[in-house]
Amino acid sequence: MKITNPELANYLQTTLKNQYQSFLFAKPEPASIRVNTIKSNLNSLKQQLENWEVPWQPHPVNPNGLIIENDFLPLSHSLPFFKGEFNYQGVASQLPVLALDPQPGETILDMAASPGSKSTQIAALMKNKGRLVLNEVSTRRLRVLIVTTLRSGGINDATMRLSGQRIGTLLPGFFDRVLVDAPCSALGTLPSHLDEISSWWSIKTMNSLANLQYFLLVSAIKATKVNGIIVYSTCSISPEENEIIINKILKEYPVEIEKIPIISGREFQNGLISYNNKQFNPDLKKAIRTYPQKSQMEGFFIVRLRKIAATKIHPTKKTMDFSPVAQANNSNVADVLKHLSKRWGIDLDYLSQFNYLIGKKRIWLINKDWQEIPQLEFNKAGILLAEKKYQEWRLTNSSVQFLKDNITRSILELNKEEIPALFKTGVFEKTDQAPGYYVLKFENELIGSVSLFNGKLKIRLPHSFDLVL
Repeated sequence: MKITNPELANYLQTTLKNQYQSFLFAKPEPASIRVNTIKSNLNSLKQQLENWEVPWQPHPVNPNGLIIENDFLPLSHSLPFFKGEFNYQGVASQLPVLALDPQPGETILDMAASPGSKSTQIAALMKNKGRLVLNEVSTRRLRVLIVTTLRSGGINDATMRLSGQRIGTLLPGFFDRVLVDAPCSALGTLPSHLDEISSWWSIKTMNSLANLQYFLLVSAIKATKVNGIIVYSTCSISPEENEIIINKILKEYPVEIEKIPIISGREFQNGLISYNNKQFNPDLKKAIRTYPQKSQMEGFFIVRLRKIAATKIHPTKKTMDFSPVAQANNSNVADVLKHLSKRWGIDLDYLSQFNYLIGKKRIWLINKDWQEIPQLEFNKAGILLAEKKYQEWRLTNSSVQFLKDNITRSILELNKEEIPALFKTGVFEKTDQAPGYYVLKFENELIGSVSLFNGKLKIRLPHSFDLVL
């Protein structure tokens, strides 16, 4: 393996010294998954893997993670994947949220949230309680985030599209915990992405990213309550993107580094306390580093900070406005819920447990911890309960999987021969049923929303499935 980018090769040789060759030829991180405890449990997932004869190993730290050495099926073509019962998530990628240690009932921010694997990990550890704000500035990446969160069944999240640098002044002292999984040079993934990273990496680009990372972290500190927790992480091994930033932050802002109990003591490396003849705050040894040649996972940097005093917030012309959410007895919401109850046989008392956001053609279901939603660049909250189609409110895949047996009407069942054909293209010929919208049932479980018109049964899929049963 050879790096064709001389600037990158020189930087890595200087930074890694005698570890350069072993880093470059490190074995790529194996595939790994994380059970979504909102929808399933570890024992159920293990049993399913054994039924498919898929070998697995426990994650070295995360009790809800499994390493899949040979994803030969692949698992992304299974019904449990479609139903959001597990997520693909890198071995090292599962560590930052464990460091954050989110708790049910808290108010938490994932500042750079897409593609959503860490966001859904946070939601699961919060047990769908409290308030989880997911922010993603990129419109393209935001779409991926929304798909991921809808599939995972979270009802405690509100999603925004803001520059992360603005959040600290728009929502000062608002959050109990903040995750800054910052955009980075991804040098920790180099052994498996050599050509891609080599094509664009430069010292100038790295320094530009470091500048962005610094201001994202400053914003996170401002957005956090006093005594709150901030976790900063990157998938880069570059000190310029990690220890140098944290060392500067420790001099300028009221935060201190804490040990990460669930990770500390494992076979990981400490953060650097010196680099290029410069000494850093000795507390940086409490940070965690992983290297692919040492930890059999991608290179990551993780540090946990506690905010110990208030921060000054400069006045800004733009402030964050909030929109109230609606309870089930709101007149507009109540009309829709009555329609859903009549059409799909859902008990109104069950639907009264939640709050709602309603538009002309969409209604979102969220938990009752949300009383008002940040309005600026708001995109979605909770799960999409229903969409209005031709004067009728149609359930969605995510709402069917959430409501499950609370739905008692308009159910269409497919057998083991029919379901793979439907999932192959999302369209299946079926002429023995009246046209309309239905809830799809397979093996005594409600799994999705389908439409049947002109003899064509259709379902929305994240991709074409060579379905694994």
